[in-house]
Amino acid sequence: MNGLMPGSGDFSIDHSEHISDIEEIKSRFRSTGIKNVFTRKELDMYAGSKYDERHLSGVFAAKKCIAEILGVICDKRIEIKYDTNGKPEPVMNKFLSGECVKKMIRSISVSISHSRNFVAALAVYEKYIN
Repeated sequence: MNGLMPGSGDFSIDHSEHISDIEEIKSRFRSTGIKNVFTRKELDMYAGSKYDERHLSGVFAAKKCIAEILGVICDKRIEIKYDTNGKPEPVMNKFLSGECVKKMIRSISVSISHSRNFVAALAVYEKYIN
């Protein structure tokens, strides 16, 4: 995501990270329901994959990072998609665009990594400074 606000003013760069045990995230999905957290597109992306829970755990971790940056709850208003090279990126829907404008965030980039038992996500963002 890039170029939300016109102009070339000064900006700062910061980040948010989230590391979790995949089993802990899967347990959370069972207790709260995954339909509150993931969009239909996110769920369909991994339907039938033998690694679906691991991949969804990574998407969840990325969404947690973005939610932390924006100061909002982590739910399906934040959506992650993959570009043609397989790079994860936030979908600039009406909600995310509005929150970024309110918080003067110029861009957000995410990275997701998995191991057998853990998932890690990093969101780096640029914020306009006064």
